[in-house]
Amino acid sequence: MIIMGKDVKEIEEIKGFVPRSVVYAEQINEDFAEGIAGFYKAVWYERDGGLSMKQKHLIVFAMVLVQK
Repeated sequence: MIIMGKDVKEIEEIKGFVPRSVVYAEQINEDFAEGIAGFYKAVWYERDGGLSMKQKHLIVFAMVLVQK
């Protein structure tokens, strides 16, 4: 059973679903999932900022890579 943290729940509300990367991260470590969900939340929160969906995904992906 997976217990969603605060950021994971918020990103689900913002996007309408939990991104697959967050689900996979949650299987590894709840704190890791919270971190990735926080990145998603920061990028997706301002939907009217003019970024395309592809740009938003690339930003989050780049931030996760930098963290490694």
